[in-house]
Amino acid sequence: RTAIHEAMEQQTVSIAKGGITTTLNTRAAVLAAANPAGGSYDPSRSPEENINLPAALLSRFDFLWLLLDRPNEEDDRLLAEHVLRVHQTKNHMGKDEAGMQDYESNPGVNDPLPSNVVRAYIGMAREYNPSVPEELAGHVAEIYSNMRQGAHGHQVVTPMAQALARLRLDSHIAKEDLDEAQRLLEASKSTLSAERAEERTDATSAIYGRIANYLIK
Repeated sequence: RTAIHEAMEQQTVSIAKGGITTTLNTRAAVLAAANPAGGSYDPSRSPEENINLPAALLSRFDFLWLLLDRPNEEDDRLLAEHVLRVHQTKNHMGKDEAGMQDYESNPGVNDPLPSNVVRAYIGMAREYNPSVPEELAGHVAEIYSNMRQGAHGHQVVTPMAQALARLRLDSHIAKEDLDEAQRLLEASKSTLSAERAEERTDATSAIYGRIANYLIK
């Protein structure tokens, strides 16, 4: 936990092993997943308590999404059929070969792209460094002002908008990129708060919930 916290906060990792003491750069994106402690998620507890990770570490992630597996017979059946179909059709060939074969036989809009195509696309996108046009400076300031009350959410909007512009291979950030970045951040927060509010139905929780909503407004 200490190592990944340093890597995410300072973008460095310290090494002291075999007589070597040094600090290396770790400028990399971190995508992490965690299961709830005890095997099931308790909506009445905070995310930190549920996954047994310190708040200081979780705060370094720009987005936190709560994905709950609610029992549903139809969804479970569809998932089982999908897993079975994947194993039946692709257990005799490599992933790249299978992806290329699917793409060449039926290159539809919703079909998965071969991994070599995806890698080439990502490589091209990384060459772009989108900037905020002068005419959008006021809009950025407004977003930052509205999100100032959050943790470091206002610091996430511009980098996320840049990522969205890179997807289009565009050198300039559009207003839609900024709005979508803000929407994604707010949506990720709502998955954490809405679930707890749904489960806490006692009178005390309702009162504190109303107070919290009032303070947020």
